[in-house]
This record gives sequence, structure tokens and C-alpha cells, in this order.
Amino acid sequence: MANKKFLLAALAIALALAVIGCSKDSKSGGSGVEKAADSNTSDDTGDIANDIIGDIMGEDTEDITGDATWTAVDVSSIFGNEQIRAIAYGNGRFVAGSQRGKMATSTDGITWTAVENSVFTPSDWVSAIGYGNNMFVAGGYSKMATSTDGITWTVIDVNGIFSPYNLIASIVYGNNRFVAGSATKLAYSLDGTTWTAVDVGGIGCFINAITYGGGKFVAVGVEGKIAISTDGITWTVEDAGEMIGTETRDIVSYGEVYEMNAIAYGGGKFVAVGDGNTIASTDGITWTAVSGIPFNAIGFGNNKFVLCGYNGRTLTSTDGATWTDIDADNVFADSNGPIYTIAYGNGKFVAGDHEGKMAYLAD
Repeated sequence: MANKKFLLAALAIALALAVIGCSKDSKSGGSGVEKAADSNTSDDTGDIANDIIGDIMGEDTEDITGDATWTAVDVSSIFGNEQIRAIAYGNGRFVAGSQRGKMATSTDGITWTAVENSVFTPSDWVSAIGYGNNMFVAGGYSKMATSTDGITWTVIDVNGIFSPYNLIASIVYGNNRFVAGSATKLAYSLDGTTWTAVDVGGIGCFINAITYGGGKFVAVGVEGKIAISTDGITWTVEDAGEMIGTETRDIVSYGEVYEMNAIAYGGGKFVAVGDGNTIASTDGITWTAVSGIPFNAIGFGNNKFVLCGYNGRTLTSTDGATWTDIDADNVFADSNGPIYTIAYGNGKFVAGDHEGKMAYLAD
């Protein structure tokens, strides 16, 4: 019964969103600044999704809510109300970064310590953090830095590769190399310090997220474009535009097409989330829509996916197809803004949102 109600809610949202118009000019070729600055306009997405679900579920909403709950973590003394844009886990600790270049570390995801010598300035941002080969790599506006412990960082010169006007949106490790992406730019590195740009013409106007799994990298962004590579160098571009809702609407005011905001791999499956449908694939090429609710971040750990959306909305799934609502209990900001990032480590998921709120979801 619960699954049937959830599917009805997802269908109603997809139908409702299909009638809302949009304009494309302000998003095409947009920079990371535009994406971040416009994030509050996406609040309507959360409003509409929650309103429709409430109308359909009525008093029985709790029927689809799982037993797991989020626990708030107080990081206000470190991040204030800044957007927490990136969290990664590696070498026995979490590392988090914010829109104003602040960073912090934690071994348990609960007690956090500010990085005193963060090499990122308030104008740099920390928008992506990846871990691999015993190294953290963080990125922002055309700046990258590396660290073996998440505490002491060394700046890398990548000005000739990434534009100073576009955020480095994602950094991942796989196949013995790092791959990083920003607006139409992808680059790879075998050691995390020396980077080489690669050509991915046709990916669209913004690469929002990259993951590695099943022997391949998969990158997602706007316009329904999905890029696939086994080595991070040669990429094939697929078009999932119709599947993610390209023909319907974009109520975030800066595009005619949906963005895919995040992607994760686990249990032999890729799952990507965005402004339209959540889609799943076993090979990164053929995709199936599994939810019509907008989400902004996704993580995988301990054999389950966790989706994070607006106003603290989160769902979990063990197979990427059937989803259970998780009660955030107002631990995240209540202004309908997005949860930007989530990572798994040390037996828990840790997520951060648009107003500096952080919380963890234990196994």
C-alpha cells in the first residue's frame, strides 16, 4: 500500500510539473556562480513536490516513512549559515567544505574540527572533494588542492585547465586516476597533482556530477546529456533527455531542460537524481525512470542508496527502484532549500545543506 501511494505521488508530481513553462537563456553556459546564486529559486520545486505528496497521502503520509532518522550535528561555529557544498570520506575521516572556502574534518561525522590553514579563500569555494589512492583532492573556482589527511593542504595550479568562472563541480577516483569536471570541462590525473584536460564536446553546458563504478566513469549535467568513459580520457555522450523530463518543465527559471544534479553507483547500478525524474541504469547507457520527485544529492553505502532533496526530504533504497521516505525531523533548514551533499563512512551517512546545517543517518 505504501509503495502504491508513493508511486501515485511521483506520478502526480510529474504530471503537475509538465504544465509549468520555462526559459533557457539564463542557464545555458551558466557559471557555478549562477547555479549557486539561483539555488533559492529552486525552493518552489520543494514546495510543489511536498504539497502534491501531502494532498495525495493525506493523514497516511507516515505509512511510507521508515524507522531510520537523521540526527543533527552542530557545525555552526565552523560554517555559520554557509552552504555546505562537499563532503567526502577517506583515510578514516570525513572532510567537508563550504561556499566560502571553509573546511572541517571529523573521524565520526559527529564531532567536527575546523581546518585552520584552509588554502581556499571566501571567493574560491570548496565545491567538490574526492578521495583515492590515500589522497583527498578538493576543488572550487579554478583552484585545486591536495591533502593526505584532510588537514594540511597543498594548492595545485589548474588555471590552464579549469575556467576561473566555473565551479569544479565533481571529483572522483577510479581506475587508478582522478577525474574532475566543471562546466563543459573534464580533466584527469594519475596522481592528483598533474592534470590533463580532455575533450567532451556535446556533454551540454554544465557537468554537475561524476561517479565511478562497474569499470566506468559516468558524468551527468544539464540537457539530459550523460557521458561515459572507462579511462577518464575518451568519452561517449548519451542522451537521456526525454527520460529525465526534458519535454516537461523547469521551474527553477533558468532553463528549458532539467538538470541531473548528482549520481552514485552501488549494488551494480547507477542512480542519478535531478530536477525531474530519478533514473537508474546498470550500464550507464540504458536508463529507467524510478521517481518523479526532485532531488539534489545521492550517496551509497552499506548496500543502500540515500537520496536528498529539498526541505530535508530524503529517501532510501536497497535496489535503486523501490524507495522509502525517511523522516528528517527538521534537522535540516526549513526554507525548502536543497541538501547539497552526502557521503558515507564509518557506519553513517553525513549530509550538508544550503544553510550550513549538517546531520547524520546511522546504519
